[in-house]
Amino acid sequence: MGREIRRSCGATVEVRHSSGMLPAVEFMLIAASYMRRNRTETLIGNPRPAGATVCAVAHLLISGKVHEILLFG
Repeated sequence: MGREIRRSCGATVEVRHSSGMLPAVEFMLIAASYMRRNRTETLIGNPRPAGATVCAVAHLLISGKVHEILLFG
């Protein structure tokens, strides 16, 4: 049963490839927090916590472990 859980919860190839784009979004949000008032900051509010959230979601998608998703998700 343990192997079935790991196999079913592991990240698929599609998830790993799509989560590869998330660091670009993260860096854009963190860089926007250091600029003066801009459109990203107007839409999101404070882009630095949003960037940290995107980073956390990317790590959870890649690892795909049940206990991490339940703890942080």
